[in-house]
Amino acid sequence: NSHMVRSELMELYGLPEERLHLVRNVVDVERFRPREKSDVPTVVFPGGGVARKGLRVAVEAMRRVPDAELVVMGHVPRMLQAWAKSTYPRVQFLGQVPDPERVMGAAHALILPTMYDPSSNAVLEAMACAVPAVTTLHDGAAELLPHRWMAISDPLDADRCAEVLVAVMNEATLGETCRTIASQYTMDEGFTQLLNVMASGEAG
Repeated sequence: NSHMVRSELMELYGLPEERLHLVRNVVDVERFRPREKSDVPTVVFPGGGVARKGLRVAVEAMRRVPDAELVVMGHVPRMLQAWAKSTYPRVQFLGQVPDPERVMGAAHALILPTMYDPSSNAVLEAMACAVPAVTTLHDGAAELLPHRWMAISDPLDADRCAEVLVAVMNEATLGETCRTIASQYTMDEGFTQLLNVMASGEAG
């Protein structure tokens, strides 16, 4: 589902390039769509697997972003919640959210300083909501971002993460550009590509 993963498969398993077909993740663009923004500058973190996804770095980065709130979805251990609140009081933990599109749609940016992700669904979902995403070059979804600078090279670099976060929140038309890109990866398009690969007899 990304060039990054395809390259890893070729390197680690010696698979020939012609046997590997790129089929991107898809997003429901009707469900994940632009919504009215929160009155307060808000950054959303997708949660779940927070150690790998870089919640600590996200919290540290938010300390460098003035007057913004961090909203965290998904399960987060209580001890980590306590640390986050003591480090950055303007953080909310929502737990499991049945309608993440509502939370994402109201945000001004998504932050995901992940150590590794083949291709984050959350990045594509945020983009479909016209919400710019800040992730890392260790996330295959970074290939979908409109600008390479939106993905940081070092997942532990909170300073750079904050710098990029401020930049994307100040780009007035960036959300619309993200929405346009995400709209290319509809469920129908993804399933059609997958079926074409299966029908060709080259899969597996």
